[in-house]
Amino acid sequence: MNLANPSALFLAAALLSYSASAQETEISRKDVPPVVLAAFNKVYGSAKVLEWEKEIHGGKLYYEAETVDGKVSRNILYSPDGTVAQVAAKITPQDLPAAVMDSMKVQFPNATVRSAYKVTHADTVEYGLSLSGSKQKKGCDERGWNRRIQRREDSP
Repeated sequence: MNLANPSALFLAAALLSYSASAQETEISRKDVPPVVLAAFNKVYGSAKVLEWEKEIHGGKLYYEAETVDGKVSRNILYSPDGTVAQVAAKITPQDLPAAVMDSMKVQFPNATVRSAYKVTHADTVEYGLSLSGSKQKKGCDERGWNRRIQRREDSP
């Protein structure tokens, strides 16, 4: 993952929520299984792939596409059979659900959202926020503010 790219760093934090013990290896497009490429092209064919990686999370093999589609930065994690395991996308604070914003205002009354992302797993959606006045990113899902994402933000 290209951590010099601020969007990549931002989305890297999102993917850490999936597994803190991932083993990652950058690969070329020709090393990505055809079924994974077909699944990617079917949904994200217009996106530019910045990098493909082969990763091991919890002993399972995945392929990750780090992408940009217009202004949307997105990392998509695929199982070898082409099934999407996770999608992490940078979003604007205005795209956050009202329930997330309301919860944030209760938990962090003096904070404002500097940046946000949405992480979709098979059956859950989580939101990650970088808040003013906080060095840690905060994580929220439908149950509320239940975790911290364990990568510090480098940007001011």
